[in-house]
Amino acid sequence: MTSLRRWLWAAVALLSVAGLPAGAQTRLPMNLVDLAELQRLLAPRLSPDGRTLVYMLSKVDWKAGRPIWHLWRQDINGTPVQLTFSEGGDIPAPRSVRWAPDGKAILFLRAGQIQLIPADGGEPRALTRHATPPSAPMWSPDGTTVYFLASDPPTSGERERDRLRDDVYAFEETFKPQQLWKVSVATGAEQQLTTGETSVLEYRLSRDGSKVAMHRGPTPLVGDGFRGEVWVMDVTGANARALTRNEIPESAAELSPDNSQVLFLADTNQRFEPYYNTTIFVVPAASQASTVAASDP
Repeated sequence: MTSLRRWLWAAVALLSVAGLPAGAQTRLPMNLVDLAELQRLLAPRLSPDGRTLVYMLSKVDWKAGRPIWHLWRQDINGTPVQLTFSEGGDIPAPRSVRWAPDGKAILFLRAGQIQLIPADGGEPRALTRHATPPSAPMWSPDGTTVYFLASDPPTSGERERDRLRDDVYAFEETFKPQQLWKVSVATGAEQQLTTGETSVLEYRLSRDGSKVAMHRGPTPLVGDGFRGEVWVMDVTGANARALTRNEIPESAAELSPDNSQVLFLADTNQRFEPYYNTTIFVVPAASQASTVAASDP
């Protein structure tokens, strides 16, 4: 019996002795064990044709001492169908579940890698075999490529220090830059698209799949998010350029349909002063002249 289970049963026993009058109720209230066994749903994604939903659903595993997540599919007004059955479960990251553009396959994360499974069910296959865990996968519009974020791997010296456990470091000092990668769906060949000391915090492909709008910061740490800037580049990794330089928290960068402008959100006014309500900005993809597209009155 795990420590989690022992704790829950002890708490339930204490509550039942201390709080319930003898013989007063025949219907028991929900207890901590009932709460722990409640199923939870995460990462819902609607299919491209709008007819089917996929999502991650949890089931408590008392032996493992944690919830186990699996991928499920359900037609609108239909019956739920479980798609994955691995003993260790899958990773319920909010941005991990993605439909293929043609609706025939689904991406999800398991065992630190991107998996690909037919939408009708079957055995999933590992799409990546990356040295560090991928995150935030995204399909190209034509369905031939999947983009993802991954941290740089540790050096051989760092791995040796970890093995010997002889290295002392402060909290949040061992991070690695997070880069943008792509992998071929047909061959599994991976290609790194960004390099350097800065990290790609989030990204989004253009509608035609030729460019990427993204946010890059000095570190992947949440506390450094305000130091990130809006960037744009070709999907080949060429022509990367920063569109903002303001040290204001920005998010949700997205290219216009013709790729000539980039829209983003920032908690600032038109002069890029902090501590204002969220404002929508538009910047030409070839310059740094940001203009307000919409804001609170």
